Amino acid sequence: MVGCGAEAPHPAPPQRKPYVADPNDKSPVRLAAGTAQPEKTPAGAAMSFSVGYKVIGPLNAAARSLLVIEANGGKKSSQPTQLAGSGMLKVSVHGWLPTDGPFEARIEQVSRDGTRCPLSLSIPIE
Repeated sequence: MVGCGAEAPHPAPPQRKPYVADPNDKSPVRLAAGTAQPEKTPAGAAMSFSVGYKVIGPLNAAARSLLVIEANGGKKSSQPTQLAGSGMLKVSVHGWLPTDGPFEARIEQVSRDGTRCPLSLSIPIE
């Protein structure tokens, strides 16, 4: 009872809307569970990113795969990665701060001639 030493209930904080994969996505790689965390390294400030993935279609074995992280304002980091079945990709980008967000991630494939093709849709990273 409010007023008799009991506190009024506090409203719950607003919940972020979870990322929901596009059911019409035909990409060979699906991304999920993206997180971004600030970190301090001997080289200075950085952002650490983790992105879950699952390979659901064929990949070109002769091409390289990249985890591409994009920040607000056009900043982009492309990190070579190995994809196998499913797992969690983790990278750190030095010099980036939480204020550089919001962030998005996607997987791209680079062929021998340098042509880049998306392997996944972009997902938000929080």
